[in-house]
Amino acid sequence: MKSLILAFQFLTRYPLGRDDLVVEEADLGRSTRYFPLVGLVAGLDLLLMRWILGWAGVLTAWPLAGAALVLTYWAWSCDSLHMDGWMDTLDGLASRREGQALLGVMHDSRVGAFGALGGGLLLLLKFAWLASLPPRLWWALPLPLVFSRLLASLECHSRPYAGQSGSLSGAFINFCEPSDGHAAVAFAFLGYGLLGGVALGLGWADSQACLKALAVCLLGLGVGALFLRLPKRRLGGISGDLIGYSLQICEVAVCYGLLFARL
Repeated sequence: MKSLILAFQFLTRYPLGRDDLVVEEADLGRSTRYFPLVGLVAGLDLLLMRWILGWAGVLTAWPLAGAALVLTYWAWSCDSLHMDGWMDTLDGLASRREGQALLGVMHDSRVGAFGALGGGLLLLLKFAWLASLPPRLWWALPLPLVFSRLLASLECHSRPYAGQSGSLSGAFINFCEPSDGHAAVAFAFLGYGLLGGVALGLGWADSQACLKALAVCLLGLGVGALFLRLPKRRLGGISGDLIGYSLQICEVAVCYGLLFARL
């Protein structure tokens, strides 16, 4: 239970903090197994908000405003930390530096031009996706969050850790075990099974659409891992910023894959 709480504390802004919680580094590593489960809960949260806006008529009368509201809550509740890693990594890649020099750019508290531009484009892509998502695909809205968090969990196993010594992300990466990765995969497929099962049961999707959705999610994992190779090679290992960077790429890849696959 402690590791589950830590996963929610690290990946979301949900008020689950406990002052009496004694945290060890092994607990942080173990919490990586719950990353996809946190993504599922956060995705269902967004789905609920979208449903409420639809029930209130906001999405019908003002679809762009509705999409903007969902995106604002998305960015605030569970995406701001990963966006920080995305922007820091873009600034680092633009500097053309390597190793510790690259890490120094990424840990600069100031956001550079490339990071700011990348952050704006990322939000625009997510806004356009939310505004374009047809009602028949609402059931799949949590999938990008589930599988991008699965990628984050799996990337914690791709040592060596090359981030700043003593940082929180180092404990997640250095103290996770293979069993945590296996559990993360199981939670991700459990989330997919629950969403697909509900969609099938309620007639929102057929079996072919569900299989296409799974293929898109797996492809998104591959895209996120592929785009991580260059910054990881230049840094000489993995870091929290790089994990946030690949998570965002996987998330967007799954989003648009679901849209373009015509489920």
